[in-house]
Amino acid sequence: MAILGPRQVGKTTLAKDLSHDYIYLDMENPRDVAKLQDVYTFLEKRNPPIFK
Repeated sequence: MAILGPRQVGKTTLAKDLSHDYIYLDMENPRDVAKLQDVYTFLEKRNPPIFK
């Protein structure tokens, strides 16, 4: 799933509102980017869909 659209229309707000059952990653946050250093291990340990 991807949430696409112009700037300042609420994409992040929508993703965070939906994220109670999902994993939300902010690719501008160095901590979240670091979680994906070994992307295969990261994905193997998680079942729910991931927002990025």
